[in-house]
Amino acid sequence: MSEIADQLRARRAASYRLPPLACGHRDPLDCPQPQWTAAARAAWYHLNRLGLVDRDGFVTAILAGAA
Repeated sequence: MSEIADQLRARRAASYRLPPLACGHRDPLDCPQPQWTAAARAAWYHLNRLGLVDRDGFVTAILAGAA
């Protein structure tokens, strides 16, 4: 197995030992935070104004797991 897979497996095992967060998630990185959504939206608008990203490319990147 790869080192990354081992680390992810260990992280998941550790998350089972934690009490659930208010959102129901056990791992804080899996928990969608309102400020993260707002920050991602602000970053997209900023990059879009600069011509560095467009809507179609951004959606494609999200669906591909690159964003």
